[in-house]
Amino acid sequence: MPEVFISYSRQDQAIARSFAEEIERAGFRVWWDQAIHPGEAFDEVTERALQAARAVVVLWSKASVDSRWVRAEATQANADGRLLPIPQHRVARSTCSIPGPGIRSAGPTCCRTTVPGSWPCRHAR
Repeated sequence: MPEVFISYSRQDQAIARSFAEEIERAGFRVWWDQAIHPGEAFDEVTERALQAARAVVVLWSKASVDSRWVRAEATQANADGRLLPIPQHRVARSTCSIPGPGIRSAGPTCCRTTVPGSWPCRHAR
């Protein structure tokens, strides 16, 4: 089972692939929807992987804030205390209430992309 689940918008697939490769190089098992095989039920496979993951990386972008799948995955991960939100673009706080103010973002990328009016940049500890 995966240690890390990556939630993203299909439009951000190249970014998600980069994150998945980096996380795997660090020695963690990663799940993202590229792991779904033909004939498998997308929603069932995704739900099992989401429940099994120890951490859920959500790649927030202009596209992902509009995705009901990404928002649902982030909501569940946040409720379980497993959410690692990573803003990819200058996404205003008012654009998406999930994860909302006060949730820590992970990694140096958020500091380079966070601007006034966007989510706060606090490194995960």
